Amino acid sequence: MGACGIVRGDADGCFVPDKFVTRAEAAVMVRRMLSKAGFM
Repeated sequence: MGACGIVRGDADGCFVPDKFVTRAEAAVMVRRMLSKAGFM
């Protein structure tokens, strides 16, 4: 998902897989995924 641009990490560019994801961050990831799949 990182290579596709769906998950981009924190503001400093670091990916922290153990960090909790906020509702807003999850919504952005779902939107990016749907956009990549051609649904948006």
